[in-house]
Amino acid sequence: MGWVFHGTGLNISIGTAPSGALQIDGTATQECLPVSGDLRVLELVQGVEASWTISADAEVIDCATVGGFGLRNCAGIGGRGAAMISYHGTHGGKRALIDVGVLLPSEHFQRVWELAKLLIGRRDLRYVLSVNFLGLRVEERTSAGASPGTRLPTFAEFTLETPDHRCSYISDEVEFNVGPRDDSVG
Repeated sequence: MGWVFHGTGLNISIGTAPSGALQIDGTATQECLPVSGDLRVLELVQGVEASWTISADAEVIDCATVGGFGLRNCAGIGGRGAAMISYHGTHGGKRALIDVGVLLPSEHFQRVWELAKLLIGRRDLRYVLSVNFLGLRVEERTSAGASPGTRLPTFAEFTLETPDHRCSYISDEVEFNVGPRDDSVG
């Protein structure tokens, strides 16, 4: 199971970050499908819009850490990418938002960059960004099943109002796929 973000070529852009690194950005609808854990997350994120950024440069992605295990460390495992999912609540009158930062090894990023260039502006094509999502930790349980060195955040940690104390969810499994738009899906 996982957390799935999808949209069309009308929802993405490519460009250069202030650091000079290439990045891909988008907005998406999202569907949270946790394997287990604290299921309050399902009600919390239902209908919440998502934004995402993909890059091969760690400086582009907000590399906050969860339990001392940052996105940079996670991306180095087996040459795979890594994703960081953050929840920004309705604090201060703002609307809720799911924010996803994806860090990919350079060779994988180049493939996604080429797909994004083909996708931009295309209503007939759909992208799917999939992130492995075990779920949020139930308060009294440990993080069984998490990657070595990681600690799954609790619901309370994931939804904290203060960004400096909020814990993001980090995953070392991420996929980006493009295909024909299926109007029956939305």
